[in-house]
Amino acid sequence: MKIAAVLVSAAGLFSIFIGKSHSFTVIRVMGAVTSIVGTIVFIAAVQTMRDS
Repeated sequence: MKIAAVLVSAAGLFSIFIGKSHSFTVIRVMGAVTSIVGTIVFIAAVQTMRDS
């Protein structure tokens, strides 16, 4: 599950920076940071649920 979360996050980052978009760079960076934080929170949640 952790591998899938990281791979999806990497694909999201790839599409944010490589895909054609009319968004400002700041918006694209904020999307990338949000994606990374979301992945970290998801992995932490999975780890916490596994222990309880």
